[in-house]
Amino acid sequence: MLIFLDELNRAEAIAVFIGTLGDLFRDFPLGDKAINVEIAIAGYEIVVNIFTVEAYPDYWAMLQNNLGKAYTERVRGNKKENIEQAIHCFEQASNIHTVEAKPEQWAMLQNNLATAYIERIVGDKSKNLEKAITFLEQSLTVYNCKSNPEYWASTQNNIGEAYNNRTIGNKADNLEKAINHYNQALLIFHRSDFPKQWAMIQNNLGNTYVKRIYGKKSENIEQAIYYFNQALLEYNQASVPEQWAMIQTNLGSAYSQRIHDKKKKNLEQAIYHYNQALLIHKQESFPEKWAVTLSNLSFVYSERIVGKRGENLEQAIDDNNQLLAVCTKDALPEYWAMVQNNLGVLHLYRINGKRAENLEQSIRYHNQALQVFKIDNFPEQWADTQINLGLAYRRRIVGEKATNLEEAILCYNNAFKVYTQDTFPERWARTQKNIGLAYSDRILGDRVENLKQAINCYNQALLIYTNEDFPESWADTLNNLGLAYHSY
Repeated sequence: MLIFLDELNRAEAIAVFIGTLGDLFRDFPLGDKAINVEIAIAGYEIVVNIFTVEAYPDYWAMLQNNLGKAYTERVRGNKKENIEQAIHCFEQASNIHTVEAKPEQWAMLQNNLATAYIERIVGDKSKNLEKAITFLEQSLTVYNCKSNPEYWASTQNNIGEAYNNRTIGNKADNLEKAINHYNQALLIFHRSDFPKQWAMIQNNLGNTYVKRIYGKKSENIEQAIYYFNQALLEYNQASVPEQWAMIQTNLGSAYSQRIHDKKKKNLEQAIYHYNQALLIHKQESFPEKWAVTLSNLSFVYSERIVGKRGENLEQAIDDNNQLLAVCTKDALPEYWAMVQNNLGVLHLYRINGKRAENLEQSIRYHNQALQVFKIDNFPEQWADTQINLGLAYRRRIVGEKATNLEEAILCYNNAFKVYTQDTFPERWARTQKNIGLAYSDRILGDRVENLKQAINCYNQALLIYTNEDFPESWADTLNNLGLAYHSY
C-alpha cells in the first residue's frame, strides 16, 4: 500500500522517513554491520508503534517483515533469541498478508520464514529444515519462472540452501537436489543482469561441491575452488566486504581439503584465505563468522607442515580457547560443541604436556561435545565425534588397554550408524581404517579372528581410498593391511 505524505500528520510523516532510513541502514554494505542493523531495528520498532495494525494493516505487515529480516541479520544480542524474534515478526505479518489477500507478499514471507528456520537454534534442527523446505515449496505455488522470475529464482536458491543443510533423507541425493535448484536459479540470475545474485549462487555451488559425495572427491574440490573464484569476480573487499570475507573463508575450507598439488602448499593457501577473511570477520562485528573462520584456521594449524608441529598445535589450542569467550553453550550451543570437538582433536595430537593427561582431556572435550551433538539433530557431527572418541580410546594410557580398545570399537561402530558407503564414502572409509587398527591391536577375543576382521576392514576402506583420489590414505591403509597380513 502506498502512503502519501500529504495524507499523514507530522508524526506519521517522520515515521515514514525513519522506516525508509531503517531500510537503507539494513542494506548498507559499508560501515559497521552490527551498528547498521541496530539502527534499522530501532527505526522499525519506532515506526511500528505509530502505524498500528488497525489503522494501516498493510504497512504494519510490511514493517513486521522488515523487522523480521533485520533480526535475522542481527549481530548483537543472543542469536537464538534474535531468530525467534524474527520468526514472530514474520508470523505476525502473515496474519495480514495471507495467500488469499496478498499472494505475492505472502510468498515472500514464506521465503523469509524459511531463511529463519534454516538458521533456527531452538527445536529439532532436522525438523526446522523440513519446515523451511515446506515454506519454500509453498511460495512456489505463487511464484513461477514467467510471471515472477526474480522471486522464483531466489526461492530456487533458498531451496538449494535448505537441501544443502538437510539431515533427513539421503545426504548424497540432498546435495544433488541442492545443485539442481542452484542451477535453476541461474536460468534467471545471469551475471550480466544480476551480478550479485549470480555471485551468491556461485558461492553456494562451491559450498555444495566441497561436500558433494557423488563423483570424484578431487574433481569436486577443484570445481568448488572454480566456483568460489567466479564469485570473487563480483565480490570484492571494497564494495561488499562481508561477502568477500565469506568467499575467503570458503576458499580456505576448499584448499584445506584439496587433493591436487602438494598438501604443504594447499594448507598454506588455506591459512592465507582464512587470515584474509579475518580482516573483515572481527570478533566485535561478526562474532559467529569470526568463530567459524577462527575454528577452521585452527584446524589447518593442527595439520600444518610448515613450522614446528608443537607450536602449530599450541596456536590452534589458543585460537579455540579464544572462541569459548563468544561460543557459550547457552547462546551458541552448536558452535560451543564444535569448539569442544576441536579441542578434543587438538589434545589428541598435542605434543606439549603429558601424553596421558592430554588424552584424558581429549576424551572429556569430546564427551562435552556430545552433550549438544546428538544423532537425531546433528548426525554428522555426532558421528565425527564418535570417531574422534574412538581415536582417543585406542591411544589411551590410563585404564586397561583391553577395555579401552573395546570402547574404541564401540565408538567406531556408532559412527557406522550415520556413515555408510553410499552416503558418506570418505568418512565410511576412514572409519573402516580406524576400526581395522583397533582390531589389529585388540586383546579380547581370538587373535586370528581379530586380524581377519582388521584385514577385511582395510580392504573395505580401499574400495574408496584409491591412489588417484586419496593417495596418502591409500598408502597408509595399504601399509596397515601389509602389517596385518604379516601378523596373521
